[in-house]
Amino acid sequence: MQDFGELSEPDFVQLMGDLLGAEWKMRLHRFPRGRDGGVDLQGFGPTAAPLHLAEASELVVQCKHRPRDVLRDLRRELAREAQKDIVKQADRYILVTSARLTRANKREIASNIYGGRISENDVLGREDVDDLLRNHPEVLRTNMKMFLASGSHLQPFLNQVEHINSAEFSRRLLRLQRTFVETDVVKQALAMLESSRICILSGPPGVGKTTTASILLLRYMAEGWQPVVATSEVRELEVQFLPGVKQVLFFDDFLGQAWKEAILGRDEDCSLVRLMRAVERDPNRVLILTTRDYRLKKVSIQVSDVIGI
Repeated sequence: MQDFGELSEPDFVQLMGDLLGAEWKMRLHRFPRGRDGGVDLQGFGPTAAPLHLAEASELVVQCKHRPRDVLRDLRRELAREAQKDIVKQADRYILVTSARLTRANKREIASNIYGGRISENDVLGREDVDDLLRNHPEVLRTNMKMFLASGSHLQPFLNQVEHINSAEFSRRLLRLQRTFVETDVVKQALAMLESSRICILSGPPGVGKTTTASILLLRYMAEGWQPVVATSEVRELEVQFLPGVKQVLFFDDFLGQAWKEAILGRDEDCSLVRLMRAVERDPNRVLILTTRDYRLKKVSIQVSDVIGI
């Protein structure tokens, strides 16, 4: 069973839109936060099995993200939802919640709270969501916060990161996991890594370079890549290369005090350039670097894969 506690309400709605869309082979529209009139997700027919919606028929999904609750905690809120006009207007109305629901709970919701206006089969609880996740693992992989919250994908790697205190690294990952937001910068960086295997995050101090890089590191770890982290020199990355193993290489502030910018500027065969060339040739490596923007401007290494933050 998945832990849904790390998800916000919008995260849960997005996850359900993706899961139900995959299950029903249809597009479900999401709406901004605010008064939704009882509509979190909306779709229209025609659809094939299992929904069999007719042409222009409206499907409405109402999501209640309450992973710590049971039915007694939800009754009052569901009673308010049951009075909304959309329950009668929609051709098909689905209620889905991250709360645990027994069969008797579902019957009570459909028959008593909603007065028979919805079907018991259209009330989905946490166990139903778990089944959908098992049936559609591709959705789990694309919903990063849910994927990382599973924990089992990350645990095998936490003790393999050399030169960093394992306990502190683990705590930092868990803190980041709870506040994960896939920003446009993260998406841009992932696209860059997929196309060229190297990404440099550049910007002034405190702007979020390390946080963004850590999110990228988590993303690759969740997909089964081994993290390799350097703290002072490129050699720390090179000595950890393993043939045939997918590795995400991470060097935070790589143009910091341990580097001599003048040497980087003169020596085209310096260790950094050598590392970049090795990564470009190897489909089992990606390289994530961070640096302050003014330092990057001082070196003459030709890099095009830079994202300014």
